[in-house]
Amino acid sequence: MVLFESDIKRLEEVKSFILENLDKELTAAAIAAQHRIGKSTLHRHFSAFFNQSLHQFILKSRMEKVMELIVERHCNINQAGTLVGYKEASSLTRAFIKYYGHPPKYYIIEDRSPGSQMDKK
Repeated sequence: MVLFESDIKRLEEVKSFILENLDKELTAAAIAAQHRIGKSTLHRHFSAFFNQSLHQFILKSRMEKVMELIVERHCNINQAGTLVGYKEASSLTRAFIKYYGHPPKYYIIEDRSPGSQMDKK
């Protein structure tokens, strides 16, 4: 598929929009309407340009953000879920296990800083 420069620019805008709005409900119809593009055209162009479906990209972006939030920023699962658009921690945990193969708590490192409970044992 040949994409014009204007198509590529729009796809980059769609990508930025998704990454900036992970906490919102992101449907193909809403994204297409927001960027004045047909839903099926969005799906075709997005897949052709990014080599993954729109849904795969949204899921990947959310899972990577959750991983960052729980590992680097020490957010709990509820906080991380809210920040990436999951209303229920259980829904996030199921999606996370399906994506990474382990629950989020598997990646949370115990607090080993001075004065922590680990230090007092």
